[in-house]
Amino acid sequence: MFVYALDVLNLGLLYHGFHDAVREGDGDRVVVYWKALMIGFKAAQRRNYCKEAFLFLLQLQTCSERVAEQIVWGRFVNRKGRLGCNVSCDLALEHLNRRVKTVLHHLGANIRDSTIVRAAKSIGVVDTICSAFEDSLDVGGDAGCHRMPSDEKDFGLILETLLTKDVFKQFHGRTSSHFHNACTLLEQVDRSKLLGWLNRLLKELNLIGYLADDSENDDSDS
Repeated sequence: MFVYALDVLNLGLLYHGFHDAVREGDGDRVVVYWKALMIGFKAAQRRNYCKEAFLFLLQLQTCSERVAEQIVWGRFVNRKGRLGCNVSCDLALEHLNRRVKTVLHHLGANIRDSTIVRAAKSIGVVDTICSAFEDSLDVGGDAGCHRMPSDEKDFGLILETLLTKDVFKQFHGRTSSHFHNACTLLEQVDRSKLLGWLNRLLKELNLIGYLADDSENDDSDS
């Protein structure tokens, strides 16, 4: 139970920190979190996610300095002009797609190929006008989901149970049939196996030797 509690705490803080870095538009901190996420994905046997994280980090090392800076700092957009209001570019694009679907929905029987193209080309201006109007009225846009009841009482009950059961303290002989891990998720990663898997991936990309040279340099430095 103690190991499981550590996992929940570690992964929860990792998740919170990553999204906080996105909100603040801190590209350097996002890269650091991607390194930790890559290891976490590998430990959780999410190889496709691990591969995408590795390719993102590899791209930063193999492209030009200018392109690397664009990749690190061009992943966010701040449409409100205030601190802590950045969102990822993919999420901003989804917001625009939702605005386009709303416009097309109101066309009704008038929807045609030409009107779809016109709506898509003008969505930037339309979204700016609608957002300014919503801000002037001090109302938010349609969230597109149902209202959820407050979970404050549930969180309070869970927190009280965790504290009374001393889950963050290690007791000899305490076991549970629901928690079998002897170490945390990140501690389960075998460094040699991870490097071997990454080298095989580099071989597929015709970049074999890139990671091996770096690992040899690290070993010689140590």
